[in-house]
Amino acid sequence: MPSGAIYRNTTTPKSAAPHVCPIYCDSDDNKLKMIPAGSGVTEVEVVDASSAQTLTNKTLTSPVVATPTITGAKQPVISGSGATVTLTAAQSGALCLFDRALGIVFTLPAAAAGLFFDFFTSVTITGGAAEVITAVGTVFMGGTIVMALEATTPGANPGPKFFTGNGTSHVKISSNGSTTGGILGSKYRVQCDGVNWFASGICLASGNIATPFA
Repeated sequence: MPSGAIYRNTTTPKSAAPHVCPIYCDSDDNKLKMIPAGSGVTEVEVVDASSAQTLTNKTLTSPVVATPTITGAKQPVISGSGATVTLTAAQSGALCLFDRALGIVFTLPAAAAGLFFDFFTSVTITGGAAEVITAVGTVFMGGTIVMALEATTPGANPGPKFFTGNGTSHVKISSNGSTTGGILGSKYRVQCDGVNWFASGICLASGNIATPFA
């Protein structure tokens, strides 16, 4: 049975002709190349299964696309154990933990459309400063915070209280004063439309509470 080989070369071997289609393996990059036109020296790469190649202006008919396997995907976590944390736009999407019993202040980055952060109370506050989310140069204009109250009297059912954004620059989750939220499990999400921030979530509280927007 006849056999042959494609020769290796550093340059285009010859120009194409009506009856000649030069094809060779480029010794510089080990890619198979050819001149498909009936004349000229313009070469193209031959698509193969073993090398990574970029396809341009190709029509794919019924392609089989492998489903990527995603493992270990996690939401970035930012600890607030240092009492004050200044967030950056690059950290958007992170889970910010209120994990300091004496209170934490998170400062949001400059307003930009699409930024968002999740906040979660992982340690019940026991005193000191409040758990606060601060917007610099902008305000909280929307969203709803639900304050879920514990019953302070046997059999009592205080129920939830709702607060909406009121154009202030802070969201306060708890303090050791009249606002006694900040119980383990409280959680907020803040999102930005490019001008203002919007806060929503639920704050678990006991005793008396005040509006979380201040």
